Amino acid sequence: LGGKESVYRMLAGKAGTFSFSATTVDVEDSVQSSTTHLLMEGARLIDEAGRDDEGL
Repeated sequence: LGGKESVYRMLAGKAGTFSFSATTVDVEDSVQSSTTHLLMEGARLIDEAGRDDEGL
């Protein structure tokens, strides 16, 4: 996965281990959205998936 889909998958995780290392990488940004937009869209997708699971 790459781009937005990888962010959304990470947000959907309910358990696991996460680590972060602040380093400089030499790659072109593939996501042009703001952090706020990614978080809000991810929350919306998770909410809608939960509604689908409940049969609403």
